[in-house]
Amino acid sequence: MYFNWKERLKMLKKSVLFLAALAFSVSAAYAAPEVVGRNDLTVDGSAFVYSDGGDNYAAVTGRLVHNVTENVGVGVESGYYFGQEILDDTSTDYGDLTGVPLMADVVVRYANPSKFVPYGVLGLGAIFWNFDESSVVTDAGLTAKVDDSFAVKLAGGADWYLNEDWALNFETGYVFANSDVTVAGGGAVASATADVDHWLIGGGVKRLF
Repeated sequence: MYFNWKERLKMLKKSVLFLAALAFSVSAAYAAPEVVGRNDLTVDGSAFVYSDGGDNYAAVTGRLVHNVTENVGVGVESGYYFGQEILDDTSTDYGDLTGVPLMADVVVRYANPSKFVPYGVLGLGAIFWNFDESSVVTDAGLTAKVDDSFAVKLAGGADWYLNEDWALNFETGYVFANSDVTVAGGGAVASATADVDHWLIGGGVKRLF
């Protein structure tokens, strides 16, 4: 069967343009809504990217904010860092690491009259880590513990308002965090400080209420 790839490409381009025009027509009538005194809840799915080039995985985060002025909001955020296998250079699996962040945030936004509203975030808090050892560790008679981290988050993003209550959200953040790792077994204990700085890059939805 013969396929006319040029025609198919043209059809694909038309489809993309049509969907973009449809999305624009839905949101074109709306500017950024009045936010003073309102709350908003943002839920994002993100890629979790280690700053030192380690293996990456995924995260889901949520932020609840009370908007004090047009430019400033205060709130809290939490989420879940999905389990990541801790491997060495030989791909030996030592266990799974998961985390729960909990931070207090200050959000500073540009009071843009259009539906596109950029913002910045400063977050201070902690990450509560859990390390589930694999049989490689337990069979060797060892235990491992990853201490919780004090964390500082700097982030920037933008909201694209669809109407008075809903927006699409895009955000990139960098989290500064260190954690003490302790391995014990055979009467010996060894510890070291691990750099767990990471990027969170993703997007989701925002609901104003």
